[in-house]
Amino acid sequence: MNGRVTISRGLVALALGTLALAGCKARDSAAADPSRPAVVKAPPVVLPSDTAKPDTMLDHIQRMAELSRQLAEPYALIAFGAVNADRRLLTSYYGPEAVFSLGDSTYKGMTAVVDAVIDMGRRTGLADWSRQSWILTGHPDSIYVDSGTYVMQAKRPGGTARESRGTYVATWRHLGGPTPWVLLRDELKPGSKLRR
Repeated sequence: MNGRVTISRGLVALALGTLALAGCKARDSAAADPSRPAVVKAPPVVLPSDTAKPDTMLDHIQRMAELSRQLAEPYALIAFGAVNADRRLLTSYYGPEAVFSLGDSTYKGMTAVVDAVIDMGRRTGLADWSRQSWILTGHPDSIYVDSGTYVMQAKRPGGTARESRGTYVATWRHLGGPTPWVLLRDELKPGSKLRR
């Protein structure tokens, strides 16, 4: 009886070995078959968060905070230009293809934008215009999008002071040089609240 079990086990082992060998040859011949579609394995997806190091993220946050501080000066000078109808100053900060939106009105091109900002200042009796940046994001080609809230204070001679608030989205290009920032798009939405 033991002899038959040993022979049976030997036959089973031989059969399994033959099947394994045939499977390997079948795979090799399938790989060499030109009519069979190729199987392409894509590399695994690597997300930025997988490779970001905490110190790199901290550097990025600090850089964005510094750029946000740098934008305070151009905003103050644009406000000064609007209050004092200083066309030359405003022209140095708005780009040639600039777009300015105030509520439902949109102006395109540097000349139209500067005229609209000056007209807004004169029409309302603008006395002060301040902005508070909330979010600044970097994009390719040295473009930065800044958004936040603004406050405009207006007072006509002999009239009472008025204040209007809203949100803004400003698209800047960072150039460097004597005027390092150029405003490409300035959108003001009166009366709206910033959504975080």
